[in-house]
Parts: sequence; C-alpha cells; structure tokens
Amino acid sequence: MSISAIYSPVRFSQVKGGSFWVQGSGIESQYRLGERLGVVSDARIFHTSNINSTGVSLDFVTITAGPRFTFPISRKMAAFGQGLFGATIAYNGLFPNGSGGLKTSTAGLGIIAGGGMEMRLSNRLILHAIEVDRLRVHLPNGLSNTQNGLLIGGGVNYWFK
Repeated sequence: MSISAIYSPVRFSQVKGGSFWVQGSGIESQYRLGERLGVVSDARIFHTSNINSTGVSLDFVTITAGPRFTFPISRKMAAFGQGLFGATIAYNGLFPNGSGGLKTSTAGLGIIAGGGMEMRLSNRLILHAIEVDRLRVHLPNGLSNTQNGLLIGGGVNYWFK
C-alpha cells in the first residue's frame, strides 16, 4: 500500500470561451492487487479566486476511486494509466439552481482519467514525476452542466511494506 501527496493545478475551459487556472492538492492511496493492477482512492481540494476578473471564486473537492494499471519501463521508471470515478462537492461559487436563482454550493459527478510517470528513489520512496489527466466535473453552469479540465500534477509516494 502507498500514500501520496500531490500538487495538481487544473486548466478549465469555459463553455462560452476562455479558460482559467485552479490550484489544487490532494492525497491518494494505492493498494496493489498484482504486479501491474492496483486500486486507487484519491481526494483533492481545488481553489481559485476572481475567475477571469469576474469577482467570482470557486472551491471544490473531488473524492474518487478506481483502477490503476502500472507498466514498468525500467528498474526505476514506470508509467501508469488510471480511471477514477466519484463525487465533486463545490462551494464558495455561484451555481444556477434551476429556478432562475443562484446557490453557492452544489455536488455532482467527478471523473479523473489519464496517466503519468513514476521514478523510484528508494525501496519506499517514489517520485510521482508527472501526471496528466482529464478532470471532468458535472456541476450546474447554466448550459451543459459539465466542466472539462486539464490536470497536470506531481508528488511523492511512500510505500509501506
């Protein structure tokens, strides 16, 4: 089993054009079911203030889990691919409520799909060198009610034996 600390900023595209960055960090745990297959649980928190100079902030949490496949490249390097599914809880923002008003918090589906590279630094310590994922959250936005982001991250894993 491993525990990871991750830094993970996200670039979101807006439905009506434009984009904005959200800063994020999180923790994840992984349990290996075999040499290449593992199960990951992931919790991340994200924040941005003043989206594109609108004065609107956004905070949200994703709590996801799913499979991770690891592909050894060398003795010290490995690539991985993952598909994580779960919940997104958003707050400190403005979300349409369906009756023409706005609410400041909401919840919906969260999906993280992508992969990355890891580099073994010792028997227990692994550098999560790069992670690139598509982050898709289903939250009310007055149009499609989905937001897509490019998540780029990295961190450190500690393996318990």
